[in-house]
Amino acid sequence: MSERVLYLLSMERLFSWEVTSWVVGIAISCAIGILALNDFRLAKFFFLIAAADATGGTIMSISRSGLNVWWQGVLVFAAGGCICLFLFVSIRYVDSKKERGIVNSPLQDQIVHSDGVARDAKNVLPQTGPELKHPAISTPIAAQPEVKTRRFATLVPIVPTWSNSPIPFDTNLQDPHQEFYSDLLSLAGRPEKRPVDWLPYKDRHLEADAGSSFAIRLVQYYIFKSIYRLHRGTSGGTKITVGKGVTPIEIEPILPPDATPYANEKILHMLSDNEFLRPMDKMLWTSDSRRLQVPKGTDVSFVEEPAIPGQGRMLICRVRFERPSFYKLDFDVSSGVGANGMMPAGYDPQTVPGATTWTVTVTMRSEIQKRTDEGFQPDLYTAWVNALFDGLRKKMAFE
Repeated sequence: MSERVLYLLSMERLFSWEVTSWVVGIAISCAIGILALNDFRLAKFFFLIAAADATGGTIMSISRSGLNVWWQGVLVFAAGGCICLFLFVSIRYVDSKKERGIVNSPLQDQIVHSDGVARDAKNVLPQTGPELKHPAISTPIAAQPEVKTRRFATLVPIVPTWSNSPIPFDTNLQDPHQEFYSDLLSLAGRPEKRPVDWLPYKDRHLEADAGSSFAIRLVQYYIFKSIYRLHRGTSGGTKITVGKGVTPIEIEPILPPDATPYANEKILHMLSDNEFLRPMDKMLWTSDSRRLQVPKGTDVSFVEEPAIPGQGRMLICRVRFERPSFYKLDFDVSSGVGANGMMPAGYDPQTVPGATTWTVTVTMRSEIQKRTDEGFQPDLYTAWVNALFDGLRKKMAFE
């Protein structure tokens, strides 16, 4: 019995492939999971544990292989190089995820001249002679803007082989996210044969990445349409719930500060090649009485940052509201880990063959200038962006 215990606790047993493979797999899984929670230091620690244990297991396995010492040295050198490369790429990936969550807002220096006009110090040539009546004074143009980052995660199931209807139907009417998935199903679904009033179909190629990029672009469009609904609110609606019956829907609108109607032509131009634009939406955004409300001077845009795998950067799809020099509000959508064959909690059915459920992160970044000219009230903008984020999180997030 004691010999068995000594064997189980021996270095030879601890660094056998039977133990090492489990430790490495668990450490990498923990690192990826912790990275989704934005604990970058702990994620690096678990990647380091995986690399260290893999190194010990490799050395132990090679030392017991029976090869001569020269070949053992070559194999240890080659395997160690591969493990070091894995650790280096893992650390770079963690660092790239951390950098994307940082927003820099440097101040600009200006020079105030005798004519009372402030100009950017980088673009002003020095004055000489009698024209220089007063020495140049360096001063910031304004206080630091208020910069805030908030995020939540949701889950999007995709069946790559179902090209025209890749979102499985959630039959659980008690699912708190059933309305969210019903909206995704409606946006993503399309008839087998294209109706004449629909945009030309795009080749989806869902199987290329198991539907990850499709899920990101789908959520991007869903966020824009949800913000439109949040701005308008709901009055006089009804909801039918199994076991509860009919309940009224009364949702107060989240009115943006300095609200003004946004041009329908700009929205339709922005979405002119978006595969999720439906005829009903086109009709909605041609009515003057149903226009999107935004703060005055705002531009709305869809931005896409392509993935760069070599730098550890993943695809990001963004919905942006911006009034230059006053405020900028971004909702960034990016994907995380995919779970094969499993559906989100509360979904019915719980398993769909061929499905992948993607973790999708929604990150709100707001930058609001601390200025009060032209009637600008920063506090109202802060309340507005927080209300939008809370409204989206309530509909989409898994707490």
